[in-house]
Amino acid sequence: MALFEVKDIDRRIYEDELADFLPDTIIDIHTHIHSVKHRKEKNTDRQVLWPALVAGENTGGQLAETYRLMFPGKTVNHLSFCNANTAEDYVVKNDYVASEATKQGFHALYFSMPWEKGEELEHQCKKGGFLGLKSYLSFTEGDIPEGDIEIFDFFPHYQ
Repeated sequence: MALFEVKDIDRRIYEDELADFLPDTIIDIHTHIHSVKHRKEKNTDRQVLWPALVAGENTGGQLAETYRLMFPGKTVNHLSFCNANTAEDYVVKNDYVASEATKQGFHALYFSMPWEKGEELEHQCKKGGFLGLKSYLSFTEGDIPEGDIEIFDFFPHYQ
């Protein structure tokens, strides 16, 4: 069963306006992979929750099916990562993304935390086959007002 219905109007617009315009290979550099079995409650008001609003679940297989439905005849390569909600779940979610990347054949980024030290971080990246790091301001430690957070507050220099 398809994830969503592709209607006749969708097919016509794609064929008439997009199919020849789009390249044969598309690169999507920002995709979130997440499974409902790993969902946790948010832990901060700074937390980004929109990926779960867009799709309650977005496994590697579902993302591949989405690209197949949206871009027939095209190859879509993507770079994916998790969307951690709590400091406790990022390890499980990174492992899940690494597993899906291996199974589905896409590239992934490791979702890092600002307190992770260099050697362990490097080990996790190599173990999971990650190409690099992704982080987010929601895990900034302390009570820095959101408007004053700078990148090195959640992405230390050594990362």
